[in-house]
Amino acid sequence: MMKQLGPDLWYGEKVLLDSYWQLKKGYDRQKAEEDREMRSLDPSDRFWRIARKEWERPWKYREGRYSTFHNVFRMRESGLMTITNVGQDCFPDIDECNKFVVQLKSLYVLDVDRGKGIGRKILEDAKEVSERSGCVVILFVGPFAYDVGNGTAMGLQSWDELVKVAIEEEREIVYYKKRAYGSVRTIYEDAGFVNKCLYGPNSMPDRDEAEAWRYEFAYVPESLEPRYRERLSERLKAGLSEYCLCQEG
Repeated sequence: MMKQLGPDLWYGEKVLLDSYWQLKKGYDRQKAEEDREMRSLDPSDRFWRIARKEWERPWKYREGRYSTFHNVFRMRESGLMTITNVGQDCFPDIDECNKFVVQLKSLYVLDVDRGKGIGRKILEDAKEVSERSGCVVILFVGPFAYDVGNGTAMGLQSWDELVKVAIEEEREIVYYKKRAYGSVRTIYEDAGFVNKCLYGPNSMPDRDEAEAWRYEFAYVPESLEPRYRERLSERLKAGLSEYCLCQEG
């Protein structure tokens, strides 16, 4: 029998106490080694390591076996989020941007669960991993639905239905009209993502859209290392960057 008398102060049989301290030392060594390994990784690799360990990944049956996707996650039970790496061709002026920037490619919450704040909670989850990893998360607002087959938006009511449509069938998507973007834009703003003119040659699909910069957002974590923040700094100067498409004010 063992009894804790205070922090690191225990009473009990010596063999049990010795076993406990050996286990604790082993755990501490393992934790220290994991911390050292995490610090040696680039921020984007740290982001992926944490996300794939802590977020659930849906399964897909193909070629006679089940497998998971490395960059697709089930969030808050009814949300499907896709994260992708950022290619150097997206931002050729940002040296090694793939090492400290990832893109939130898509986020879909089941129609039946919308209006409950689930999307906001998922964004908070993404921000939390961003801070822990020191990795920037960018996104481009583009409200969408999955295509019924004739260009009509499909409503999805269950997780199994969402997995079938989005993962198994890989349905085409239908973008909503721009007038719907404002409300979605507000969700990201309220969640702490900042409107930034991130425009890159291959960074968003609708590059000919007037004032496309209004739909470009980034979450730049406080934990971002100064060397990476410096590389990104030119892109964050709204109205001043040579890549910015907007005018200040």
